[in-house]
Amino acid sequence: MKKYLKRFAELFLTVLPHINIAMSIVMLTLWVTDRFNRAMAFLNNNLTKGMLFVWCFLIIIQSVEAIVRHRRR
Repeated sequence: MKKYLKRFAELFLTVLPHINIAMSIVMLTLWVTDRFNRAMAFLNNNLTKGMLFVWCFLIIIQSVEAIVRHRRR
């Protein structure tokens, strides 16, 4: 059982940064679309838009760092 949990945890830690990058790119795309086409109204609050941009940027940096660290092992 512990063997399977360890393998699942390793897979999760390997795949999670890639999922984070993909989701952040999707959110950044929505953010850019919302900035240029206000009629879409994906995001309504300017504070939320700013926080979302910073969060996506930090997630991308964290995910790339985790991928590089994992590949060095």
